[in-house]
Amino acid sequence: MIFFVTAYDEATRANHAIARRMIIDSDINLLEFDAVRFNLKANLCSSEGAIFSMAHGRTIAVIDNNGEYALHEADASLLVGFKVFAWGCHTSTTLGYKMSRSDVVWWGYDCAVTAPDDRIQYIDVFVRVFDSIKKLFVKGVNKLSVLDILEQIRILCVAAEEEFNILIEDDSCESFAVFSCCNNIWRQLLVWLPALSAPLRHPLAPAPYIEL
Repeated sequence: MIFFVTAYDEATRANHAIARRMIIDSDINLLEFDAVRFNLKANLCSSEGAIFSMAHGRTIAVIDNNGEYALHEADASLLVGFKVFAWGCHTSTTLGYKMSRSDVVWWGYDCAVTAPDDRIQYIDVFVRVFDSIKKLFVKGVNKLSVLDILEQIRILCVAAEEEFNILIEDDSCESFAVFSCCNNIWRQLLVWLPALSAPLRHPLAPAPYIEL
């Protein structure tokens, strides 16, 4: 798997802090300055057909550490058969749909998402959630397995919120951001399967923002 994580502003540096605790030797780890389009394309053949990305997104692209397109819709032919999880804003709109038409299973988001909080009192909880998702998403091969994984992700996020309820003692902006991230992780997650004409989401999640 390619583990692709940028780190050049407040949100992506928070992602990077989480990601550093998720590194394993069997992955192709492209973090911070290594998280650029050239390196991503150069390692596709060695990736075992999976990419887990934590980076800014747009409706048509995942953004690399230089602010350029790391992946965009024209790359669909390079990713045939891949499974991609893109933690970042908006990639499950146009990009996810276009990728799925080329036999890519695309996990992403249809709106802006809140970055995880990397402060010491919260980081271990977020590491546990994202590391579990990284291990789970590659097992999604059809509607049944994807829906099962979406439920496992929801359970992870609900458990994280219970921990945050203990850690956070007030209703400050700090607590809003932490809970917003947890909610985004499962509520706005959309999965495009090649065989389906519309994305999957958790049955308890709100209606998607996508308009096709």
